Amino acid sequence: MRAFARQIGAIPHRRGKLRFGVCIPAEEPAPGDARFTYLTGVEVDRVDAVPDGTIALTVAASRYAVFTHAGPIARIADTVKQVWGAWLPASRHRRLPSPDFEFYDDRFDPATGEGEVDIYVPIADDAPG
Repeated sequence: MRAFARQIGAIPHRRGKLRFGVCIPAEEPAPGDARFTYLTGVEVDRVDAVPDGTIALTVAASRYAVFTHAGPIARIADTVKQVWGAWLPASRHRRLPSPDFEFYDDRFDPATGEGEVDIYVPIADDAPG
């Protein structure tokens, strides 16, 4: 964990102390499979000096449904299951093929793994035909 914190702290042009967990959907997941790549990131002013072992990713502006997970981070899968398994199918929205992300600010304590984390899901209206 300390090596990770050191690497995050060494990212040049970092903006603020916010952290993100970015879920990039798999290109062609099997039916019923929710495969994705998970990246941990920070916001930067520019990406001209990306350290070895890291990548730059720009998440395009979009419309998002935002959900707040409260409690131990080890239970975030429960919140995600509620969003994907209950809210999204019952809503008038569809998920866009763009990254979801988790937003970690001062409401979350990385030392204890407790607090609040916002989950952003890119959506569009499923307008009737």
